[in-house]
Amino acid sequence: MRELMRCAKLASRSAIKPLWFLIAIAVLFEPGAALTQAGSTGGNVGKQDKSVSGAQDESAKPPGAQKTSSKPSRSAPARAETGASAANGEWKGVSTGRCIVDWSWTLQISGEGIITGSGTTGRVGRGGAGNGTMRVLGKNYHFAGHFGPSGGSGTWKREDGCSGKWTGTKS
Repeated sequence: MRELMRCAKLASRSAIKPLWFLIAIAVLFEPGAALTQAGSTGGNVGKQDKSVSGAQDESAKPPGAQKTSSKPSRSAPARAETGASAANGEWKGVSTGRCIVDWSWTLQISGEGIITGSGTTGRVGRGGAGNGTMRVLGKNYHFAGHFGPSGGSGTWKREDGCSGKWTGTKS
């Protein structure tokens, strides 16, 4: 503590008083942290047993270590169906926006991802992303969004700039 006070006195005579004052406070409250290298927190990040160049030291691998295959095992469960085929069927939804009344609609999505319905045309891609046009009361509403296995949502925009959102569920 005396040493710290002596350092503070010396620092008060120098032109870099604020820096010394901060260092003295840091040493007082956390002596170990104040003297460590910036950015040094210890521990290991990423690969262990690296050489100076960053390559993995082959001799440091535990005996019997083998590479694992990236192929899925035969007992792995099947992935959930996604994309156009998952969206197949009848959809019911609602479009909302500041410039329209809430509009309920129904459409169909075929196995090829083709969207059809009363005045509606469009397409759903492999990942479930879809877009198209719905014609209502003589105006075209362009929509885009995502159709999942049981529900979907997205946005729409009319030619005059009016826009909003839509949500739907697969029946």
